[in-house]
Amino acid sequence: MSETTSGSDKPQPLKATVTPTAPPPPQEFDLLAFWIQNRKLIIRCVNLAILGGILWTAYMYMETRKEKGSQTALATAKTADELRKVTTEWAGTAAAATAQFRVADELRKEKKYDEAVKEYRDFATKNPTHPLVAGSIASLAQTFEIAGKTDDALATYQRIQSSYANSGHFAIALIGIARIQAAQGKTDEAIKTLDTIIQRAGSTGPGGFTSEAMQMQAALKNPNARKTGGTPRPAPPAPPEAPAPTPGAPNTPPAAVTPAPAAPVVTPAPAVPAPPAAPAPVEPAKPADAPKAPEPAK
Repeated sequence: MSETTSGSDKPQPLKATVTPTAPPPPQEFDLLAFWIQNRKLIIRCVNLAILGGILWTAYMYMETRKEKGSQTALATAKTADELRKVTTEWAGTAAAATAQFRVADELRKEKKYDEAVKEYRDFATKNPTHPLVAGSIASLAQTFEIAGKTDDALATYQRIQSSYANSGHFAIALIGIARIQAAQGKTDEAIKTLDTIIQRAGSTGPGGFTSEAMQMQAALKNPNARKTGGTPRPAPPAPPEAPAPTPGAPNTPPAAVTPAPAAPVVTPAPAVPAPPAAPAPVEPAKPADAPKAPEPAK
């Protein structure tokens, strides 16, 4: 008979037992060992830092000298040729940009409008963050207007109106727009444009061009003022009344009125003084009574 083995009699696999080990203790930083291992890299980094500081100091020194030299050259330049020399010799400085702006102004004074337009445009393109960029665009618009190119001037003024509303050239642009609109016979539009300046002055305080806008608006609203070049001509003064007769004076007829070329002027006759009154008669004083003689004694 064969022996049967049950499942419980099968050998069970052995399980490995793991004994937990403690973590190694932290090692202290050894500065000497770190220096020995990385001294070449540390020396290289220090040398690069020192060299960078020297180069930066030299660069700032040269830039400072360059700015001072450019400012001096700009202060001494007077003509357009001298200003152009500043733009070429000191290119990249703020003084060079300002010199280019002044070159355009000089060209406009010389009535070289096409060259001035080119300089103004070039300045605004190359220096979009310069403090004078809004002024260059305003000067460009005025140059167009002086040269008779009203369409270009109007478009440039409108560019200032939309892009530089917070600058001091906003009112200049609106006055220029109103001036062109009035010249084109668009009186109502010109009055409305000037009203924008006046309303803005009412909310933020009077500006430098508020009075000019009010005068232009008043001239556009009053055709008679426009014809005479100012306010309407005042009426001539009324002739003076004849003086009242003096009591006691003879009845003298008034003097003839001599008409003046512009307005009649009445010349009153001088008043005749009254004759002095006769003095009242003075009665002679009565003599005092003579004293009585004393009576004889009895």
